[in-house]
Amino acid sequence: MTPNDTAITALREARKLSIRELARRAGLHHATVSRIERGQPAGADTLRRIAEVFAVSPADITRGDDVSKAKPRAVREVPLPNSPEGELFHYTPEEVAGRFLPWTARSIRDKARAYEIPRCGGPGQRITLTGRQICEINASLEIRPLAETRAA
Repeated sequence: MTPNDTAITALREARKLSIRELARRAGLHHATVSRIERGQPAGADTLRRIAEVFAVSPADITRGDDVSKAKPRAVREVPLPNSPEGELFHYTPEEVAGRFLPWTARSIRDKARAYEIPRCGGPGQRITLTGRQICEINASLEIRPLAETRAA
């Protein structure tokens, strides 16, 4: 989101707050508030915290071009990894995360770079996983009961 640096600075100065005091009240680092007042982008949560300190709407301290109008990302339809079409389909970590594997996309990329899990693509290339690889990973994560042994 693009903060309205002029509005934030004006509100802060009208309430006679220093950058450090505003940061303390918002639960942010003072350098973050300073960057926002210079017009650098900030996250929605950060701007929401600052808006709460001033008791205004986040829309009052952001530029009108992108106020909570984030464009939804197009989600491509992907087959199930264990289906015939999904076996050789290439999935991105974002498509797999939390849906087919129990990790975040970041964790999947980190594990793939460290060669802890199978992946497609060499060093420096885009990381993808085939449906077959996803099934292999899930099989390795499966919890198997210990074989019962009886003393004879």
